[in-house]
Amino acid sequence: MGLESKINWAIKEEEELQGLEWHWSNGTLFADTNDIEQVGKIKEIIEENTMNTEVEVNCLKATTTEPWDQYAFDLKLIA
Repeated sequence: MGLESKINWAIKEEEELQGLEWHWSNGTLFADTNDIEQVGKIKEIIEENTMNTEVEVNCLKATTTEPWDQYAFDLKLIA
């Protein structure tokens, strides 16, 4: 199973993340949420399903056309 598929499966299985909108683009996971606890849970899932990887989380703030925050989870290999 590919890394993205493995992480997607883990997110889908997590009860507190039900209904969450997310997608991958160029190796970065983007999640639409205003719940910081969900952000922490996603980061934890990524860390549990990767080895030698650091997860950097960045917040893209809400706008008038998209009134929710979007978090970007960048995966960086640790040498």
